[in-house]
Amino acid sequence: MPPFLPFVQKPGRYLGTEYHAVHKDPHQVSLRAVFLFPDLYEIGMSHLGLELLYQILNLRDDIWAERAYAPAPDLEKFLRQQGLPLTSLESGTPLAAFAFVGVSLQYELSYTNVLTMLELGGITPWAAARRQEEPVVIAGGPVCSNPEPMAPFFDAMLVGDGEEAIVELAEQVRWWRQSGRSRSALHAALAAIEGVYVPALFEPV
Repeated sequence: MPPFLPFVQKPGRYLGTEYHAVHKDPHQVSLRAVFLFPDLYEIGMSHLGLELLYQILNLRDDIWAERAYAPAPDLEKFLRQQGLPLTSLESGTPLAAFAFVGVSLQYELSYTNVLTMLELGGITPWAAARRQEEPVVIAGGPVCSNPEPMAPFFDAMLVGDGEEAIVELAEQVRWWRQSGRSRSALHAALAAIEGVYVPALFEPV
């Protein structure tokens, strides 16, 4: 049980025990991913796009995909005061411990929540400053059609339908983790996927 449950107004937001929530043995998978929805659980849990990607990855025996939603102000305050990280719903794993972090960008007003979630999860917000051992952070969703406002914070951004590319993205992240190659090698591999924009490879004018 998460240690913060007695201290928040709506602990049900953070349990991750709904019907069809996926729980796997982390030692039996070769890639762990987490999908972030940068808004409250009550809003994000009904978004079918995220649930579809969650299902696609979890149908594979070698991948475990989990979820995380933006913390309400009471939980954010508690985490900061106690020095605790934001974690996934299903296993309570800090966001920084995942290999693949997928972020759903549905509307511009969620931009600041993205940065809050990355910071609280222990992930360097600026992609250029992210260390080799940190997760690969990839965005998808409608506002990726205008990627530049959030481009500095992502290793890659998918313009188009996520279900068409999510498995290929996951495979490239797994290859990169297992190969030990540089982040620049990862960026080149991600850029080869149709519809993927890698900000580090471009200089907007």
